[in-house]
Amino acid sequence: MKKYLYLSIMPETLVASMLPPEEFGTYLAIGSQRKIPQEAMFFSLDPSFSSKFFDMSLVEKKCVPHKDGRPKKSLYISIYRVLENIPPSAIKSLYLVTRDGRVLEIAPAPLPEKTNDEYHLYAELCPISPLVMSSLEPEGFCKNLTSPAHPLHVPGICFMNMIIPDLSVDDTSMAVTSIHAHIIETYKSMGASGKKIKIVDRRYKVKGWNRGIKDGFFIGNKEKLLFFPLASPEEIDVEHHEWWRSANLL
Repeated sequence: MKKYLYLSIMPETLVASMLPPEEFGTYLAIGSQRKIPQEAMFFSLDPSFSSKFFDMSLVEKKCVPHKDGRPKKSLYISIYRVLENIPPSAIKSLYLVTRDGRVLEIAPAPLPEKTNDEYHLYAELCPISPLVMSSLEPEGFCKNLTSPAHPLHVPGICFMNMIIPDLSVDDTSMAVTSIHAHIIETYKSMGASGKKIKIVDRRYKVKGWNRGIKDGFFIGNKEKLLFFPLASPEEIDVEHHEWWRSANLL
């Protein structure tokens, strides 16, 4: 049976499996036994990927069919410092999984063109998970956050670009959600602080793939950044209706 390597983002793990991406995504979300369904996000890796940091010999030794012929669904290779030890060159496609196991594949694309936006809203997903506002474009944001010269840096980062809600509304209004109020407050303090990055929410939790994502997902380090664009709601609804319906209903 064919073997696959996956970088799971939530939680951060390196997994070997005999399930192809769509089946693996469904397994991650709903499992083969009763459990609480949940969104999942993972990247497929080059099957020839090798590393001195991980014991890749486990793939050949333990990622084998069960005695009754059933494929090995998951073999955890590592649960620690995974992202930082996988080079962007080994990453292939991104897969977003809804709570009921619908899987959307997203291929990498050229980085988006720079904008004239004053600020950006980034949800960091791995290995840290704050929601932050930044004056930096995605590539600059990644380089800043992964530079060893920065006292608060990480070796690698996965994040998504979020839509900034209306900043002109009264943040004390009862109609404004708590997170919206935090975004407005952060925006007001950005200019005065002179910071390039400022935390909005220290522990941001993904609540679905249809809520507030601006243009897509990024993963990289100080040397290279990959971009995985999320199509517009209209395009997804036409081309991947079942996935979009699932993302909205759940």
